[in-house]
Amino acid sequence: FMKPTLHILLHPGMGKTATTWTQTAVLPQLTTILNLGKGGGGLGSGDESPLSLELNHLQYLLFLPITNKSSLFERYRISYNDLTEYCDLFTKLVHRYLPLLSEQNDDSARVVVVSDEAITGYGGVQMNIGLIAAMISCISEKLKPWYLVEFHVVMTIREQSSMIQSLFAFDYDELYSRFGPLDDFVEYGLSHSRNDVFGQLFYDELYGMMRYSLDDSVSLRLVPFEKIAKSGTFAFFRDYFHFLDEQHPVIIELRDVSQELDHVQINVNSVVDGGIRMNSALTRGRLVRGVLYSAKRVVDLHRRSPFFRKVLSPIRDNLLKAFTAFFDRFGELRQKRSIRVNLSSEEVDKIHALYCDSNKRCEGLLDLELAELGYPCAESEQSTMGVGC
Repeated sequence: FMKPTLHILLHPGMGKTATTWTQTAVLPQLTTILNLGKGGGGLGSGDESPLSLELNHLQYLLFLPITNKSSLFERYRISYNDLTEYCDLFTKLVHRYLPLLSEQNDDSARVVVVSDEAITGYGGVQMNIGLIAAMISCISEKLKPWYLVEFHVVMTIREQSSMIQSLFAFDYDELYSRFGPLDDFVEYGLSHSRNDVFGQLFYDELYGMMRYSLDDSVSLRLVPFEKIAKSGTFAFFRDYFHFLDEQHPVIIELRDVSQELDHVQINVNSVVDGGIRMNSALTRGRLVRGVLYSAKRVVDLHRRSPFFRKVLSPIRDNLLKAFTAFFDRFGELRQKRSIRVNLSSEEVDKIHALYCDSNKRCEGLLDLELAELGYPCAESEQSTMGVGC
């Protein structure tokens, strides 16, 4: 018999490119997709709950956060068993839920989406692309008896000075403890431009690393975050689903959903990205994950035992109430402190000079109109770096 085509869209980042909005306000409204990433089991905007906590936890084990030497050593291991468990469960979920979608929609509407910026959030593409490639190969192999599997990887990017400023504001406590104020963070980044955050923002190299690592059958696309403001919601997400034709049920539904979302204001300003709000940055969703992670470390068996889940739930809920009240109050106090999270024009010029060559190459390689979207692609007369593009 003719096997049906199954499209799997993987969106592994980058963070600070409207990912939470995508996962909790847009994808949940698409009833024609199977959403196995963040927000797949959510109840509304801002709720990042996944469809399967088990799958989410296995993904977490695969792409463990790296925050210090100890957690780095935890990554220094063979992840074969975690990978196999993840892919086995992914396959089961596809078999369980995809037929329900086919009953409600045309049989051609077979699209699975996994969106989670944490996949490349710790260690970037450099440390995670091998795991991503293995995950794609493993899932494709397991689903091959039933489907013609087509994988599509979409990375969302953001103009570099805006990205750096937004990341510093979002992860203020962590970055301040490591580097000091924003000035020192930028100075360190410019002096060590291949390291950490700054090293992930050479987008032509990021694309090249992923293209070399992924099989030729896997489509790969970079989508600029700023396209939301310039071209609208539909055009932005149309690039996500570039592999579907205009009459596909997902595209028809996406067009309707986008009209309702075009009034949503997403911060795409490349200069000002607001002040710190600890009470909003530490949201209920993040607290849930923090408490759950602590519980997982104490009772590692909980992911296999419904009993432990049942016992931990009331403890988690009570802790959440206390944490929420504390951080609300803490956030109010933090608001009174003067914290500079806006780059100076001189810092912006230096960052632009650092990345303009990369952006120009990216434009030519991928036919992206980055200059029109505010990315530095030509030498700035105000640049103080002494380097041209």
